[in-house]
Amino acid sequence: GHDMGAKGARPAARMGAALGGRVAEFLEMDRQELGEALRGGASIADLAGDRVDELVADLVARATERIEQAVADGRLDRERADGILSRVEERITARLEGGHPAGS
Repeated sequence: GHDMGAKGARPAARMGAALGGRVAEFLEMDRQELGEALRGGASIADLAGDRVDELVADLVARATERIEQAVADGRLDRERADGILSRVEERITARLEGGHPAGS
């Protein structure tokens, strides 16, 4: 993709950075180790193993909290938030299993 700098970063890209930090913490790795493992071909689901469901639940809860906060702050309207929330688990699961969900 094209690097548009922080100003042009889509919320999904920012979520990706937050997600990476949380995933690394969950897996008890630092971000660099996590990045190397992923570049080596492992998925986050591979790294999480039998704790993947726990990780998905944790990430969904955190994403939901951030989305609800954005609505409360007036940065996101309710309809848009509901649309994001309806797909958040599916999108997180897709990212954990193989990088990028279709259509992102």
